[in-house]
Amino acid sequence: MPRETISSDQAPRAIGPYCQAIAVDLAPDRLAALSATARAVGALVNVEDQPALSSFHSPSTLRRGDLVIAVSTNGQSPGLARRVRRFLEGLFGAEWQGRLDDLATLRQGWREAGAGSGEIASWTDSWIDRHHWLDEDAGRVSFEAHHFLSPRGEEGPIA
Repeated sequence: MPRETISSDQAPRAIGPYCQAIAVDLAPDRLAALSATARAVGALVNVEDQPALSSFHSPSTLRRGDLVIAVSTNGQSPGLARRVRRFLEGLFGAEWQGRLDDLATLRQGWREAGAGSGEIASWTDSWIDRHHWLDEDAGRVSFEAHHFLSPRGEEGPIA
């Protein structure tokens, strides 16, 4: 997305067609003005490191196919959210898309057989437990025991 510099008198016309504005690296008075202008024209605004001037915060997201895990600190510490996401990357590998596909197929069959949401939730938990996908100890041990430098010198889990 291109960066544009606009004057404050141009801001309402410039922001108006957009749904959101993201502001970084501006003087504090310009950040406050941009936030007020964006809100006045109905746009969402995210002002870096200024939760009070923001109407939304972007979570740090981890994607494993259709599985999306979002981590947010509500704008308090994006660096912490990023580190937690990196930690979760070591616990949730590419195999999770296959797991999700399996559960989606099972869920569809359960629904077609007339199961209600409570039964499906219970059966989903049982399936996850039976396959030890989220065993607390197994995940922690697996991550700690296999967190080394990769052959390319990158830090991360060893498959």
